[in-house]
Amino acid sequence: TDGDGKFSIELDEGSYTVRVNEEGYIPYEETVDLASDTSLSIALVPPTSSSDEYRAVLTWGERPRDEDSHFIGTDGVSSPYHVYYSDKSAYKDGEEVAWLDVDDTTSYGPETITFDVSLNGTYSYYVHNYSGEADLSSSGAEVRLYRGDQLVKIYEIPTDWADQEVWQVFSIVSGEVVDYVDQPGTLALTSGRMAAPPKE
Repeated sequence: TDGDGKFSIELDEGSYTVRVNEEGYIPYEETVDLASDTSLSIALVPPTSSSDEYRAVLTWGERPRDEDSHFIGTDGVSSPYHVYYSDKSAYKDGEEVAWLDVDDTTSYGPETITFDVSLNGTYSYYVHNYSGEADLSSSGAEVRLYRGDQLVKIYEIPTDWADQEVWQVFSIVSGEVVDYVDQPGTLALTSGRMAAPPKE
């Protein structure tokens, strides 16, 4: 790769499997069907520190240039928190329980949210089309969910996704990964998708 971690290769049309390995990181694998020039955003991530810790990694294409990761969580006892670009960390009893690494505003990502999960908790992750100059459904957005050193699931935005402002990706309820659920008492947080603070 070059100094920015980029590389290119010329291949015939067809189906290829891309595998990337680096010591200290979870192996990456993706199958690509080539019919024209194609760009991939490959994000290698280290294992999380425990089996109670998850990591959600968002990548996307050139447009829209700014997609944002949002994460709402509660352990079932404390008030819910909302981690995103304007509030990048959440704490309980002085311990960091969820955090966003970086807010990428210039296409591709990655944006990574790492978070602890309580068996009594409910956690929901969604993606917001902040810049809005292109549809979410055409962005090639992908979220990879990891736990420990294991890839749990890959989510790809459907090309027929109707809401071009928000992609509701997944939830974790009582320790189980499920389809996205709106959490009671957090609607004010999610409605903020639309009243999100401006970026500098």
